[in-house]
Amino acid sequence: MDKSNPATFSRLKWVLTGILFQLIVNVCPVPAGEATPSPSLDLEPVRINQGLFYQGGKVMVQARIPASCNSVVVRCIGPRQNIELMEKGRVMGLWMNVREIHLEQFPSIYLLWADPAECEIESPDIKREYLIGYDILKSMWVEQQPHSSNPDKFDDFLKLKEEDGLYRILPTSVGHIRDAQKGGREVEIALPLAAKAEPGRYTVTVIGLENGRAGSMLEGAFEISKSGLPALLYELANQHGLEYGIAAAILATLSGLAIGLVFSGKTGH
Repeated sequence: MDKSNPATFSRLKWVLTGILFQLIVNVCPVPAGEATPSPSLDLEPVRINQGLFYQGGKVMVQARIPASCNSVVVRCIGPRQNIELMEKGRVMGLWMNVREIHLEQFPSIYLLWADPAECEIESPDIKREYLIGYDILKSMWVEQQPHSSNPDKFDDFLKLKEEDGLYRILPTSVGHIRDAQKGGREVEIALPLAAKAEPGRYTVTVIGLENGRAGSMLEGAFEISKSGLPALLYELANQHGLEYGIAAAILATLSGLAIGLVFSGKTGH
């Protein structure tokens, strides 16, 4: 290295210093605070098989929402269905079927959980889009039954669904929301699934609220499918209705004959 030229030597020294500094920064970066994990949603299991002895189950929901969210709403809906019902009424003092009720795109299962239980979503658009609350379902009922003589029949429909465990406003105790160690807030809830849950795709939506306004929105899904004998019967009933009806009639006849033979044999002794 030629030290006879001080200017050249000085420039070279600064170049080498810059290269050395860059190497140090790349190999040993300046420590920084840990980044807050991004919002996330996990469901377990994501696939449920309904066998012959299926009596219901649970899906664990684990979500991470921003620390600014002071409340949360979790909603699960099953496959949309077209439902046909009969409305009963009194005709000349007798209870009879007076009209048919047709409902389109109603969820087969509706589960709602909130913490705290009394939290509200300010945006009516979000409530409408994600079907948050029984009042939204009732408004769908009324819109589809503009000529109904008694819109309160929705309450009877709701009662039937609740008795089967298909529609539920879940108590706060089935889940919790708490501060996470690495930032944000953790949500955990066990969603109960009734034995009568229909096969299909189920959507879970987690809405983190900041004083009533949506601050975070996460969505996931899981599948329910039948297996074994229930799958065979379900396929026959839905895709081969005539064959299923004939088989059911033959089975009922044979069962009746078998029971008759058993009891006639006992009386003979």
